[in-house]
Amino acid sequence: MRSLKSILISISLTITTLVFAAQTGFGLYQFNDIIKDNIEISLKTQVDKEAAYLIGQINSVGKVSEAISNNITAMNIYDEAYMIDMLKPYVNKNPMAVGAGFWFEPYVVKADAMYYGPYMYKDNGQLVETWDYSNEEYDYFQYDWYKNGLNTDKDIVWSEPYTDSVTGVTMITAASPIKKDGKVLGVTTCDIGLKELQDYITKIKVGEAGYAVVISSEGFYLGHKDSTKDMKEKITEEKNEDIKSLGKSILDSNKNDVKLVGSEYYVAHTNIGDTGMKLVMFMPQSEATSVIKKYFTTNIVGFLIALVLMAACLYVLITQKIINPINKLVEDSEKVASGDLTIYDQGYKTNSKDEIGQLAKAFEKMVYQTKELVGQILDKSDLVANSAQQLADSAHQTAASATETASTMNQISSTVENSNIGMQEIAASSDSAAIQAQKGDSEIAKITGQMLDIANSTQGVAGVINELSRKSLEINQIVELINGVAEQTNLLALNAAIEAARAGEQGRGFAVVAEEVRKLAEQTSQATKRISGLIAALQNESEKAVERIEENVRMVKVGSNLVDEVGENFKGIIQSVQGLSDQIEQLASASGDMSAGIQNVAAVTEEQTATMEDITATTETLEAMAKELRALVNQFHI
Repeated sequence: MRSLKSILISISLTITTLVFAAQTGFGLYQFNDIIKDNIEISLKTQVDKEAAYLIGQINSVGKVSEAISNNITAMNIYDEAYMIDMLKPYVNKNPMAVGAGFWFEPYVVKADAMYYGPYMYKDNGQLVETWDYSNEEYDYFQYDWYKNGLNTDKDIVWSEPYTDSVTGVTMITAASPIKKDGKVLGVTTCDIGLKELQDYITKIKVGEAGYAVVISSEGFYLGHKDSTKDMKEKITEEKNEDIKSLGKSILDSNKNDVKLVGSEYYVAHTNIGDTGMKLVMFMPQSEATSVIKKYFTTNIVGFLIALVLMAACLYVLITQKIINPINKLVEDSEKVASGDLTIYDQGYKTNSKDEIGQLAKAFEKMVYQTKELVGQILDKSDLVANSAQQLADSAHQTAASATETASTMNQISSTVENSNIGMQEIAASSDSAAIQAQKGDSEIAKITGQMLDIANSTQGVAGVINELSRKSLEINQIVELINGVAEQTNLLALNAAIEAARAGEQGRGFAVVAEEVRKLAEQTSQATKRISGLIAALQNESEKAVERIEENVRMVKVGSNLVDEVGENFKGIIQSVQGLSDQIEQLASASGDMSAGIQNVAAVTEEQTATMEDITATTETLEAMAKELRALVNQFHI
């Protein structure tokens, strides 16, 4: 059977846990949205920032091509040495540029030069000049980068990524037309090597385990952390269907965006200027969930610590304020039940003003009044026993006197002289008997009054117990009210669960809270039922106590009636003794009537003897009752 302490602590901790669970669930729900929003904002900001940097670097390469074109356009005479030297600072100062050149239409520079395209490129930190592109074998006229630059209306046009057949470098080319007098004479170019782009992209840190890639307008990887994919695999041909679908949507989109791809990655992408390339960043969703898990773990650990501290505080508080006082009441109640009323003399006091303190004070008052009542009964029982003993002694003496009187009457027949002496002795004995009888009658009256006091005190105890029973009924009504509230709470929880079920996925968290509230309501209802059972048991014991007290009152009334009967008998004795005295006086005053008087005395003596026997029997009964009452009272220790 569970103790009251464990029940109170369990209820308090259960309510606290339910409130924490609801609060934590709601907090996690909100925290998850905040984390998601922060990740999206962070990724969008980072992808825009990195794209802006790349655009700046790439535009600087494009500006090199445009600057070379402007310089050549401004020349009236094409000085080959000057033009080649002009390329060196542009290539050398730009970290992402791998090479630059200018490419003329056939016979523009020289009448015998169909191909005229000097190229300056970096090789292990050194600038190298080459004319390997200016021949029929390479035929730069066939390449898209040349065609695009020759036919564009823009100052700069970008090519798709390709691998240069001369240097073996994978690159993208910025081309600018060389125009003079409205005619396009050729193009200038500046190239960005894929390795330089990849070196920069792989250094971009996205979260803790994320990464960035660049894809071309056709979907080819240009800067992937797995370099084997560069220029060989397309994002739209990935085996992962989520990534594949993502690639298609990125290529079809002209704006930056952040989205969750499947259940693995948050992805942000944006255009890199007018190059047709796109910067894509991947962040594992597990990083977001790890933050949530850390938040959840921190909350759980904090709650468990708080729960342990709360349980300890509740344990100490409930033990000191509720359990210890109740245990003290139980211990003292068992002592009182065994007849020990000395607990009041042992300093049983309480200063608590709560309900338990009021109960303890009421118990203290009951013990005190019971002790006083038992003490009074004990004193009165001693008086009854003593009076009964005295009455018995007087009866025996009277019987002895009657016997002596009968003997004297027999002697009177033989001698008249001794009659006066005998009459005097009989008169003296009769007077003594009358006095004792009057005393007995007075003591009987006292006993009767004491019996009535006992009955009244016992009825007062019954009233106290009835008042306790009535208070128990009031407590039971309060418990029924709590039980009703629990049932209403249970109904509300069920309705909330139904509404949460209708709300579908959005109401799942609320449904869990509603279910926990319903369980708490059921536990409250069960607790009130147990309390009702305890109150019913208390009322049953109170009814038994009242019945026992009523039985004691009935027994006291019976004893009182018996004492009344003894009193009536004493009155008869007094009358008899007084009659005897009158007769003796008549005998003493008239010797002539001695013979007739002797016969009358003999008759009266016989009646007196019979009366004494009745008195003796009555006093013995009264003495036995007094002893029985004494034995009952001795069960209490006061």
